[in-house]
Amino acid sequence: LMIRRPPRSTPLYSSAASDVYKRQTYEDVDLLEAIATQVGGPISGAQLYQQTQHLAEEIRRRNDQLLVINALAELAVSTMELNRMLDEFVHQIQQGFGYKYIELFIVNEETKEAEIVAYTGQHEQLPSYKQSLYRGILGRSYRTGRPELLDDVHSDAEYIPAGNAGNGSELCVPVIANDRVLALLNLESHEMAAFSDEDIEILSTVSGLLASALENARLSCRAQEAAVLEERSRLARDLRDELGALLTTAKLDVVRLRRSLGAAAPDTLARLQHLTDSLDSGIALKRRIVDDLRPASLSNLGLVAALQILAREFAERAGVAVATDLQPLVLSDAVQITVFRLVQEALTNIAKYARAQQVHLGLRADRGTAHLRVVDDGQGFDPALQPKGAHGLIGMRYRVE
Repeated sequence: LMIRRPPRSTPLYSSAASDVYKRQTYEDVDLLEAIATQVGGPISGAQLYQQTQHLAEEIRRRNDQLLVINALAELAVSTMELNRMLDEFVHQIQQGFGYKYIELFIVNEETKEAEIVAYTGQHEQLPSYKQSLYRGILGRSYRTGRPELLDDVHSDAEYIPAGNAGNGSELCVPVIANDRVLALLNLESHEMAAFSDEDIEILSTVSGLLASALENARLSCRAQEAAVLEERSRLARDLRDELGALLTTAKLDVVRLRRSLGAAAPDTLARLQHLTDSLDSGIALKRRIVDDLRPASLSNLGLVAALQILAREFAERAGVAVATDLQPLVLSDAVQITVFRLVQEALTNIAKYARAQQVHLGLRADRGTAHLRVVDDGQGFDPALQPKGAHGLIGMRYRVE
């Protein structure tokens, strides 16, 4: 209510219930101003109260979101097994933010597919679902490295339905670490335009935590592998130094004993020969165990020389010509052992199955990455038709990963 006071010389009129206008006095104006002041105060107070309530509700909502994000951050740095942690991560997102259908896909750079590892909601096909990184909203988010939103999935020609029948809208957010898309966080809803800019903001924060979780798991795995490698190297040193010395000393003692006995005791000499043979077998077994733990040629001569020795011994044993093109590279101990074991496994498979006449072994560097290539001219095979119990390629892939 506002009263505009006119000059004192201006006549005052007020509209009454009838069509007759009645002259008012300035005392009436003063009275109306007082009434307006009394009425305007409660109205202003009511508006302020509504604004305060709205602000308080917004603060509570943001606080709830922060609590969920803090819980996810704690989960991201936990030592929980990776698959279990990702499953827990997705369920906490569902419970904390109220999203019903959530899918988490891990990016497989080798096959160029997104493979589902965790999900919530009622899905029919998702436990083993895979999707090409060249198709759909998942592929678009992977290629652009940005969140992709479909307010109406039916209006998008690239839309690929997964396990949630009756989809209306979809939001996909990439999980990025070190400029690489590691995973894709995908949300679906039966409603059209179900996701807002705030949802994109929330899930972008969550995707950063997911990236930290995946990197933490990778570093933890590498730390465990480094610890195992160090333990294997220690065992190899102990076996080579201590057990090797004991066996060699025992064999020398047997040789001296044989010389001292001469030909006087044939039965004893036969037993000593058997003992010598057993010691030789023990020494050979020790060497194989040490080589399995850490190849002596790799420790003493380096990767290139170790691979050349491995190739030469294979060629002599299998009767197969081996050509090498090995570039000296600066690699960690773990990577050197991985390369050596890959070549060892590949040559073993060639000897068993390939019926090859020639093998080419190559090692080179390309933009900060080591490239190992083992090629033979044998009969080959279809990787999709491997027999049960054949784990050669799986083992190689595991070593590399």
